[in-house]
Amino acid sequence: MPSALKEPTKPKRRQILRSIVFPAGESNRRIFLFPADLRYFRTLDFENYTFLDHYEAIWNRQTNAIEAGLTLAYPQVPISRVIRQISNFEDLDPPAASDDNDNNEDVEEVVVSELPALRTDGGMPNNWRILLTKGSVSIELSLPSIEFREIVRESRWRVTLKLSGIAHEGYDQALRSLQDIGNAFTFELDVRNNVQLVLARTRIPGARTSREAAQLPARFPEATYPQEPLELYKYGRSASGLPLLQFLAYYQVVEFFFPIYSRQEVTRRLRIALKQPKFDVNNDIALNKVLSIILPEGRTGISEREQLRLTLRACLEPGMIREFIESSPEYGPHFTAKNQVIRGAGRILLYDGQPDLRDQAADRIYAIRNRVVHTKQDGTDTAVDLLLPSSPEAHSMAPDVELIRLVAQHVIASAGQTLHFS
Repeated sequence: MPSALKEPTKPKRRQILRSIVFPAGESNRRIFLFPADLRYFRTLDFENYTFLDHYEAIWNRQTNAIEAGLTLAYPQVPISRVIRQISNFEDLDPPAASDDNDNNEDVEEVVVSELPALRTDGGMPNNWRILLTKGSVSIELSLPSIEFREIVRESRWRVTLKLSGIAHEGYDQALRSLQDIGNAFTFELDVRNNVQLVLARTRIPGARTSREAAQLPARFPEATYPQEPLELYKYGRSASGLPLLQFLAYYQVVEFFFPIYSRQEVTRRLRIALKQPKFDVNNDIALNKVLSIILPEGRTGISEREQLRLTLRACLEPGMIREFIESSPEYGPHFTAKNQVIRGAGRILLYDGQPDLRDQAADRIYAIRNRVVHTKQDGTDTAVDLLLPSSPEAHSMAPDVELIRLVAQHVIASAGQTLHFS
C-alpha cells in the first residue's frame, strides 16, 4: 500500500502589529499591539483616554483622572531608596502576621535559606502608595495602573502620579492641572523630603549616528586639544534628553574660542586702518577711529553675534552646513521651513544668492541661545521669551542641538596641536 500522504505543514502566521492612535492635544500618539492583546485592551475603555502631549501621561476624559509617569532626576539612585524614606509611605501588602508559637520553646530550628526573601535590598513592596488629599482632590504616588501600563506601553515606570477630583473642562485645563499641581508637588518633595522626582516627558529624538562612522577603525590621536572646551563638550554629550542644557554646553565650547577669532579680526581691521595713507597719528578723529576698532564689546567693538560668525567662518566651510542639513530627511524641513517651530530662529536658505551658510547658521544659533538664557522679565522691549524645557519648541530642538554640536566639534578640532612625544 502506498504510504499515507502527509498533510502539508501550514506556514506559521506572522503576527502583525496593530496600531491605535490616541489624541494628544494638537497632535496624536500611536501605540502598537499584537492581535492577541486587542481583546484584553478593549476592556480598558481606552477610547476615553487622551495623552497629555510632551508628557508620559494620560487623562481619562470620563472620570477626569490623570496619571503621569515619574522619574528620578538622578536615575542612578534606586527609586525605592528615595520613595520609602517619606514618612507617610504606606505598605498595602505587609508581611503576613506570625502565628502564636513565638513563645513555644519546642519550636524546631529553621534553616535561614528556606525563609522567604526579606526586604533588605531596599526593594519596593508589591502594593504601596502615598496618598494626599485636600477636599475632593487627591494626589497619589503608587505603582502604575493597568490602564497606564497598557496604554503608555512602557515597562520602565516604577511609580506614577495619580491626580483626581478636578473637573477639567477640556484638554488644556487637564494639561495645566498636571503641570501646575504635578510640578508644585514634585518641587516640594525636593525641598521638604530631598526626593528629586520629576514628571516624565516623552523621549526627545536623539542624534542619528551614521553606521559607516561607527564602523570606522579607532586610531591613535594625532593632536591634543584644550581641556576646558573638551570638558564642556563631554558635559553636553552626557546631558542626553536635556536639549537646553546640551545646547548651552556646546555653545560654551564655541564661545571659549571667541577671543581668538575676534582678536584676529581686530588685528586685521587695525592693520588696514594704520596702513591708510591719510592716517595721521596727530589727528584725534583718526585716532578715535582706530580706538573704536579695539574697544571692548558693548561700546563699538565686535558684538557677540559677530564673534560667533567669525568663529564659524574660521573653522567651517559653507559646504559643511549644507551637507549636515541634507544628511537627514528630518533636518531639511526643520531648518528651511518658512514657519519655524522655534520662534525667533531664522530659517536657513540653501539656494544660491543667499548669505553665507555659516552666517545663517551662526545667526540661528545665536537667536536660540538668546531664547535659552534671556527672558522678558528684564522689562525691555527688545527682550525675548524664555525657551522653557517643557515647551514644544524645546521638544523640537534635536536638529539644532546636533548643529551646534557639529560646530563645537570643528572648533575644537581647529584648535588641535600636533601630538609630540618627548
